[in-house]
Amino acid sequence: GLTKLMIPASIKRLSLKLSDSSITELVSEKGGEGFELVGTLRGATSLKSVDIDVLNVPDKCFLNCTALESVNLPMAKTVGKDIFVDHSKKDVNSTLKSLNLPFLETIGNYAFCKLSALEDLNLPKVTTVGVSAFTDCTSLRSFSAPKLTKCGGFSNCISLANLSLDSVTELSEDCFRNCSGLKFISIPNCTKIGVSAFDSCTGLNNIVADSLKLVKDRAFRQCVELHSLSFPAVKRIGSGAFDGCNGLGDISIPKCEFLGEKAFAGCTNLHQVIWGTIGDIGDDCFSDCQKLTTMDFTGLYYGYGIGNRCFPASLKVVVNRCAKPRQIQQGAFSLMVLSECTLYVPAESVELYKSSGLIWKDFGQILPIE
Repeated sequence: GLTKLMIPASIKRLSLKLSDSSITELVSEKGGEGFELVGTLRGATSLKSVDIDVLNVPDKCFLNCTALESVNLPMAKTVGKDIFVDHSKKDVNSTLKSLNLPFLETIGNYAFCKLSALEDLNLPKVTTVGVSAFTDCTSLRSFSAPKLTKCGGFSNCISLANLSLDSVTELSEDCFRNCSGLKFISIPNCTKIGVSAFDSCTGLNNIVADSLKLVKDRAFRQCVELHSLSFPAVKRIGSGAFDGCNGLGDISIPKCEFLGEKAFAGCTNLHQVIWGTIGDIGDDCFSDCQKLTTMDFTGLYYGYGIGNRCFPASLKVVVNRCAKPRQIQQGAFSLMVLSECTLYVPAESVELYKSSGLIWKDFGQILPIE
């Protein structure tokens, strides 16, 4: 039977049914202006190669095209959802190795999920990647999208190792969750990292994120290879954001004003936190941080937002650079034996702290900052 089908360059709108056909190759005659595809090509089980000038790629366009190896769509600017595999099913596409979309700008949710044979992808025009768009692309090792600003999902892309997403301003929820092979990512213009964005990225050891302002809940949970972090612009860190990062030794967050509950719980090697003016700290923020012995901050907003048990029992030295003693609830230091701890304050404020009538006076020693 017929194995190759050519679409004439004059075609502007096309509806095509290839299920149960013998067609293995679908191509467009060159010189046309592209065409609109009405419906899908789903179920074309013999189709191996596609090189067509389609302008749109509808939802589930190539669903159940189980022999498909190569797809070239040189005119497509948008793609819909579940293009090759239905994300709600257990199916995986293990044949598609080559995907070329040079003018693609927007990728829908789950668009390229479960393409387990896809290894490399370059999308020079893409600006938006939808939720879970590349979930379970387990062989994907390199990804380039220099114009990408909003990044959706690469969860379970276990072969990704190094990424530079210099134009990205936001990472969505679960974006790189369980990318266990990811070691380095550069997102210098990103201002927001979503919930569980790097959860269980157990190989991640370096991240560049100098513009980051918001880290949402569980964003770096169980990133056990992170050792040192600097987020110079971050203002809010959500609950459990670094929970279980037991390799983390130090973190610099000089502009951070809010830490959610259990933000650093289980960071058993954390020994240094550099930050600025404290606003709110959630309950148990530093629980099980058994190596954290010194805390240094430049200011304190109110103190009423400092949660219970937020400072660990291991804390022995507090450097408080506030000139005036501020009220802080007693529960904040409930795990500490204050009579065995030292408080450093500005030299001109030592007597103020000693006579303040606030919990600060209970420190064993109150000494001037040298």
